[in-house]
Amino acid sequence: MKKILGFVLVLLMVIVTACSGANKDQKPAAQNSADTGDQAKAANSLEGTKITFVATSSRKTEVLNSLIKEFEDKTKIKVELVTFPENEMYDKVKLAAASGNVPYDVWSTGAGGAKQYGQMGILEPLEAPKDYADFFPGDVKQYQVGDKIYGIPWASDINLLYYRTDLLKAAGFTDDKGNAKPPSTWDEFRDMAKKLTVDENGKHLGEPGFDSNKVAVYGALFKGANALASSWEFWNYLYSFGGSAVSIDESKKAYSVEINKEPAVKALQFIVDNYKDGIYPKGVPNFDYNEFFTMFLQGKAALAINWPNLVGMAKDPKQSQIVDKFSVGLMPKGIKNAGEIGGSSLHILKSSKNKKAARMFIDYLTSQDTMTSYAKSAVGTTPARKSSMKQLIDEAQGIDKVRLQAVSDNLNNGQMVDLVATGESWMDTDREVQSAIQSALTQKESVQSALDKAAANIDKILKKNKFMQN
Repeated sequence: MKKILGFVLVLLMVIVTACSGANKDQKPAAQNSADTGDQAKAANSLEGTKITFVATSSRKTEVLNSLIKEFEDKTKIKVELVTFPENEMYDKVKLAAASGNVPYDVWSTGAGGAKQYGQMGILEPLEAPKDYADFFPGDVKQYQVGDKIYGIPWASDINLLYYRTDLLKAAGFTDDKGNAKPPSTWDEFRDMAKKLTVDENGKHLGEPGFDSNKVAVYGALFKGANALASSWEFWNYLYSFGGSAVSIDESKKAYSVEINKEPAVKALQFIVDNYKDGIYPKGVPNFDYNEFFTMFLQGKAALAINWPNLVGMAKDPKQSQIVDKFSVGLMPKGIKNAGEIGGSSLHILKSSKNKKAARMFIDYLTSQDTMTSYAKSAVGTTPARKSSMKQLIDEAQGIDKVRLQAVSDNLNNGQMVDLVATGESWMDTDREVQSAIQSALTQKESVQSALDKAAANIDKILKKNKFMQN
């Protein structure tokens, strides 16, 4: 409870300036005793206020309700938590906004929410927290439109490199101490994956007598289904190869579609060549998350790229055949180390009549102590603050410590998904990339042809929706 009291005292210093929509670089004004007294009155005046917080039903609601109760006990502000399945939640808020009657004050959305709904005019611009530098830079950027902040980072997420420690050791991929040494570049990744693709007779890919119809372990995996899973794995390769899907200059209200440029072609060609060479299972063009997870958890793949949630499954003996036989680390480097960021942020609805209380609640949820507490209780949640992450790493043990360190290392290289910044065009443009990946993997089209088609269609979508024209 001490953390809540400390939080409230801090809020007394900032409550007057909350939700002013100031530039993120603006520094808070110095405080004196008279200011503090006035702000204490402002905070006390919120007692009895009721705010409504809408979030997805996938949130750890038991943990969240406990934090809400602590906030209510100390601030006397009532918080009603309303949850919906994710797709239903977005539809309900958008329909309410269109009708002009939005019954919510605070809203939690995924990675694309701040830009999409900020551009639509549904969200209130927010002032930056005074300790904004404590949040991971990639998270900060993905919740802004130009200089306007539409979301305060709440949770982070980024892909990791998964590797089978036992298989790497057996194949001789070790460091000076005999520990499994994962690939540090994509070239190493491919070379290692070839040697790690082994048939039932113990012969590896490329070795005389290797039987591609009786593969026991594949060198690597990829989610190739015509779905969001494929594009959101592809971004890791794209950004590492120095590419982008669309380049946006918000200050000039200009954009250029880049998905068919050389870096993107090289990234997708790398994936397609892995498939052609037999590094991936033959069914990869149909692999969504479930198929991907099954292969890795059954011990049938040596290397994989995925979100941190797979760690929890892989260490669970009820689900996994590779307990204590895997680890995670930094994703391989192309031109640079990079990977796409997921996560979520908290917003205030523009229509809210309780903006000060709403901001007070957001500052509570995103404070260091609360964020750390939430991440500890809601296992698998990754904090968006560097200080919270460091505390969790210091306290963790075993594979959980390794996971958190890998998340932190990768977040330092994290990039927001650029298509997310296209607002209402995001999902339609993303589907074009999904289709291109599918066409290239199944060899219906060359990589260049598939991406050229995607680029043309993405540009049509952006023009139709008047992106950067207002």
